[in-house]
Amino acid sequence: MEDDVVPGASAAQVDVWSRLAWLAAVVLGIVAIALISGDSPGGIGVLAVSIVAVISAIVLSVASSRIAGRERALGYSTVFDAPGYALRDPRTKQVQRPADEAPMLAGRRSALRAMLTVKPGTVLAKRIDDDEA
Repeated sequence: MEDDVVPGASAAQVDVWSRLAWLAAVVLGIVAIALISGDSPGGIGVLAVSIVAVISAIVLSVASSRIAGRERALGYSTVFDAPGYALRDPRTKQVQRPADEAPMLAGRRSALRAMLTVKPGTVLAKRIDDDEA
C-alpha cells in the first residue's frame, strides 16, 4: 500500500456499509411495526435493534464523509469521479484514473435519476423531439 492513501477502509466502502445499515433499519422497522400491531412480544426487541441500526447508519455516514475529506486532501477520491482528483478503486486503492485526465462521468450517478432520464437515440427521445418540433 502506498503512503499517499488514507489507511483503513475507503470512503466508498464505509458508504456502502452505511447504506446497508439504513436498509437494515428500514426493514427491521417495518418488521417491528408488523410485530407490534400483531401483539407479538418480540416487536419491541426488533424495534430496539432497528434503532441501533439507525444510529449505526448515522455514525457510518459521518465516518464516510470524514474519510472522503481526508481522501480529497490527499488528491484522490474513491467515491466520486471528479475533475482534478485521481479516482482510486474502493477496495485496492489502486489508481483507476489519474488526476490530470478528465473523468468519464463526473460525480456519482443516481440509479433513480438514470431510470427517469430519457436516453438520447431511443424511440421516446425521438417522439419527444418530434412533438417539440
